[in-house]
Amino acid sequence: MIGTAGWIVIAAAILTAIFCLARARAVDGKLTYRLEAPNWDFNQSWASNIAGIGSILGIVFGASNILLSAGIVAGPTALGLSIFFGALIVLGPFTYSALSSPNTVGLQAGEAPPLEGTVWAFVVASGLTLWAALGEAFTAGALFWDLHSQLPIGFVVLFLVVDLLGLLLLIRYAWNGIGWIVEYQANPPSPPP
Repeated sequence: MIGTAGWIVIAAAILTAIFCLARARAVDGKLTYRLEAPNWDFNQSWASNIAGIGSILGIVFGASNILLSAGIVAGPTALGLSIFFGALIVLGPFTYSALSSPNTVGLQAGEAPPLEGTVWAFVVASGLTLWAALGEAFTAGALFWDLHSQLPIGFVVLFLVVDLLGLLLLIRYAWNGIGWIVEYQANPPSPPP
C-alpha cells in the first residue's frame, strides 16, 4: 500500500513528466541540438532555491518534535520527503553533466574540448529540479494542513493559496526558462567529420 509520502512523490513525478513531455514536444526538432554546459547556479535559480529551502525546513521540522505524529505528513515522513527532494535538486545538474560529451569541432591542438549536452538532456535535468520543487511545495501544503488545528484557519488557507499560486508560477517559470535557453543558446548538431 502506498502511503502519503508515496502519493506526494508520485503526484509530483506525474505532473513533472507531463510538463517535460509537453516541453519536449514544444521544442520538437531541437531535442538533439547542442547546449553548452549551463552554469547551474543555485543563487540564480529560484526553483532550486525554493526546493532547497523547503528541503532544509522539512528536515528541521521532520527531525524535531514540532510536527504531529499523526496527520498527512508526520515528522518522519516529512524528513524522508525532504531528504528525497533535496537529493533530486543536486541530481539535476549532475544528470546534465553525465549526459554531456566533449565538443571537438574546431579545436586547436592542445585545447581542452568544452562539454556540451543536448536539449533533451537539459529538459530531463530541469525536470528533476522541477520534480523537487513541486514535491517540496506539495509537502509544505500537507504540513500546513496538518498544523491547521494549531494555527488560525485563515493563516493556513492563506498559506495554501500562496502555495498554489507559487506552484503555478513555478510551472510557468520553468516552461519559459527552458524555452528561452533552447531558443537563444541551442545550436544545431555539428556535422560528422
